[in-house]
Amino acid sequence: MSVKPAERSSGGVRLGARGRGSDARGALAETLSHYLERDGRSLNRVAQAALIDVAYVWRLREGARRGPSRDLLIRLGLALRLEPEELDDLLVAADYAPITLRAS
Repeated sequence: MSVKPAERSSGGVRLGARGRGSDARGALAETLSHYLERDGRSLNRVAQAALIDVAYVWRLREGARRGPSRDLLIRLGLALRLEPEELDDLLVAADYAPITLRAS
């Protein structure tokens, strides 16, 4: 499998390897579901805290929506009170570059 070079899209750097396929939707849905379940608040409360429509968050969680902006994912991460590494996991699951620098 070849990895596509990073490409610039609105809202951030996309990694390009998975961005448009069902794998990226599945990875994002799975990661988001995990953090939502762990948070314990209703989907509506989290969506309100992130200033995002609850139906949109539901579609992201179900894997029915693809291509959320990086900013939207960061708002969701903040609303879910994610640690920086967890936010990175959410961003990478959506095929965005992480925000933290990690030692190689």
